[in-house]
Amino acid sequence: MKQGGQATDQLIAALLEDLEQRSLLDDQFVIWSGKFGRTPYAQASDGQDHNNLGLTVWMAGAGVRLG
Repeated sequence: MKQGGQATDQLIAALLEDLEQRSLLDDQFVIWSGKFGRTPYAQASDGQDHNNLGLTVWMAGAGVRLG
């Protein structure tokens, strides 16, 4: 999953910088969310296992304070 983060990091940083330069982050609220997915492995006869390592959520703009 490290590759997925590297593929989006620069794009998201550019978006946030652009919004900040235009003073749009003062009024705009940006939420980036992710979720865990399913693995290809079966959980006995109950269905697929969950990938518990894939959750990411962050917020920016509209008064959100740094963390």
